[in-house]
Amino acid sequence: PSKALPARWRYTRRHREHPMMRAKLNQLRAWLEDHPVETERRERPDGCAHGEVIREEEHALLEALGLEFDALFRASVLRAVNAFLREREGLPEETPVELLEAAMTPDAWLLLGEEGIPSLGAVRNALERIRRRLESAPELRREHPLRRSVVQVLRSYPRLSQAEVRALHRRVLKGEATPEEQNLLIRAVLPVALAIGLPYADAGVDVVGLAWEVAREAATFQRSTKHHPGAMVERLATRRFPYEVEIARQALTVRPAGIKTLHQIRRLYQRGITDPAAIASRLAVPARWVELHLPLLRTTAPRLEDPLGEEGTLAETLAVPGPDPEETTERAVLREVVERALERLPVVHREAVERVFMEGAPLEEVAKSTGYAREFLERVLEEAREELAADPYLRAWAA
Repeated sequence: PSKALPARWRYTRRHREHPMMRAKLNQLRAWLEDHPVETERRERPDGCAHGEVIREEEHALLEALGLEFDALFRASVLRAVNAFLREREGLPEETPVELLEAAMTPDAWLLLGEEGIPSLGAVRNALERIRRRLESAPELRREHPLRRSVVQVLRSYPRLSQAEVRALHRRVLKGEATPEEQNLLIRAVLPVALAIGLPYADAGVDVVGLAWEVAREAATFQRSTKHHPGAMVERLATRRFPYEVEIARQALTVRPAGIKTLHQIRRLYQRGITDPAAIASRLAVPARWVELHLPLLRTTAPRLEDPLGEEGTLAETLAVPGPDPEETTERAVLREVVERALERLPVVHREAVERVFMEGAPLEEVAKSTGYAREFLERVLEEAREELAADPYLRAWAA
């Protein structure tokens, strides 16, 4: 009923845009000013793992030297290299440098050009090459993931007067509107839902998709023609976004603020650093926090290439259908869980997983048929593994 909708959304002057819509548009423009496009100098050369800015042999050398750095960020690597060189400035070139040989790899020794206890001159030359490459890296644009969507919504927004919106809304309610007119009304109220959903962008919610869904529902659900359709959009959005955030938090079992730290803990854990105190010292987080979250890393979902008893790998078990109806209930449940997990992957990741792991196709054949580079497919498969390992339903099945 019209009396249940806020009075601020009532139609006022027929031949002007509604003032509440102007306020929402200004809110979106203010958000764009607070999230400008930034540039940074970063390079991801061939041979890097997990998106790091240095190669694996360079990573091994820096760790063998005992440097503290985050390989994901160029500034952190440069800070560690510059500190090492500054502390040893003025020392003779032949000064021996102690290395943790267990951390060195054959390629890392090639960087130094000598084996055994290296001289300061050899180490200095290797670090200088790393520093010059990072400092000469090209500038890359970095922007908020939703920035382009907000810009597109603002550009496609139809500036309709209140009389035009009201007439369009009436045609939609009577079922006389064409698909183009329905789409026009949705775009006319979409900024309302998007402005309400932007604060939830970092909480694992598909803001643009949910905003469009809310705008579409409100355009047909609001029966009152005395109020702008943005009134119902505002009501639905203020309820739906917090609900979706809570669902995402329960599924992830951790708060969004701790997801980044959890990934950092996992990288250290995979490198063999399993002591909670050592991990907490490196990441500057409480040791108790690390102890509570380590079980999430130890109990990971099964990978598609992992063996599954006498039936082969998990991928082979799922790729070959069992005799229906004699297929066991457990296998049927596992098949459904994995298929749902694959559906949640991006299209490129899902196709790569199905071709390589499910069908057993060689990576070179997949690269040739899809037109993607082999290095790109390797990165896509690695990202797909991480996504599947973090899938809450697969984790629950593994437990």
